[in-house]
Amino acid sequence: MFDGSYHFQKVGNQIPNGRPYLERLLTFTFRTDPVSKRNKGHIYIVEVEKYNHNIYVIKYYPKRLKNSPKRFNILTGEKKCSKIVGTCLQIMLYILERDKFANFGFLGSNSYDPSTQKEESKSNTKRFRVYKRAMENTFGDENFTHFNDIESSVYIIMNNNNDNHETTVQQASDMFEYLFPDLE
Repeated sequence: MFDGSYHFQKVGNQIPNGRPYLERLLTFTFRTDPVSKRNKGHIYIVEVEKYNHNIYVIKYYPKRLKNSPKRFNILTGEKKCSKIVGTCLQIMLYILERDKFANFGFLGSNSYDPSTQKEESKSNTKRFRVYKRAMENTFGDENFTHFNDIESSVYIIMNNNNDNHETTVQQASDMFEYLFPDLE
């Protein structure tokens, strides 16, 4: 289901100031397939935040929504979810090639439809279910240990090259509760 992907490129590597626990911000971009000569496809931005404990949090959104507070929630209607998620998985594998201790996490943001102003519940979101399936299919449980919180739609996979998963997951949970109090 997530076999296809788009060509991506790394466009940024910053050490952010003033954000606790955040060690690095990597930025990638990709363009979806053109629909026509006039519609050249959408450009997406993928932000990968590297936190303590080698935890990489993947976030993506259409470039045209960069300044929207709901950029992670709005659906584009492109119907290219499989390839977009596949591209994010390829970025994760790219990171894993460079950091053999990489752990990954995501928040399955709740969908928002601007035309109806309807917002999905934050628990067990559609995105969470799709991303969970993608993680299970791509990373399995031989090399990674999977943890999830359905109520907050948070998913973390811990690399089995690392020791003390339970301790690290608890530290990560405490860190994310501090950083993202809305998850409660």
